[in-house]
Amino acid sequence: MQDASYVRLRNVQLSYTVPSRILEHTRIFRNAMIYVQGQNLLTFTSWSGFDPEDNNGTAFFEYPAARTITAGVRVQF
Repeated sequence: MQDASYVRLRNVQLSYTVPSRILEHTRIFRNAMIYVQGQNLLTFTSWSGFDPEDNNGTAFFEYPAARTITAGVRVQF
């Protein structure tokens, strides 16, 4: 029997909206935002298996949730 307690940084998003005074010079864009998003970034646990959230008893033979990092730009014309 193991302690399956954990703390997880599940979902984080950082974004920056470009000020409109900078975009006025382009005369193309009305609005712009740059962002970075991460999922399943960190897990703190003493659990010896892959994922402490797995509750079917066969945690040693399955893969944990994937760590994903996404970046993008959203613009309005």
